[in-house]
Amino acid sequence: MTPKTALYCRVSTTDQNLARQRQRTSEYATDRLGVEPSVIEVYSDKQTGTDTDRDGYRELMEAIEDGDVERVIASEVSRLSRSVRDFAATVERIVDENEVALHILDMGIYLDPGDRDPDTRARS
Repeated sequence: MTPKTALYCRVSTTDQNLARQRQRTSEYATDRLGVEPSVIEVYSDKQTGTDTDRDGYRELMEAIEDGDVERVIASEVSRLSRSVRDFAATVERIVDENEVALHILDMGIYLDPGDRDPDTRARS
């Protein structure tokens, strides 16, 4: 099985729309990284980030731990985590423990497994 590129999108309430995040992360994956749409998997949640027991987030982490994902793309740090400490733990779990790349678009963070000097410059 070809490893997937995972897009993670989250809004805080069921009234909000995921479309903008999904479009932004999808365009980044296909246009900037050259990822084929057939290997993109979207994981999403419509609930607060303070609750880490979110279905989409849990499914994403299971796919990562099963080796089905080669990179995760999120539009903002706040979509994945609720604090700096939580983000550090998330990076450790995704990048260090499972050797999956992590791209956070709003901050230009691109973390690749084994890279001790991450590239935080905007990629063109």
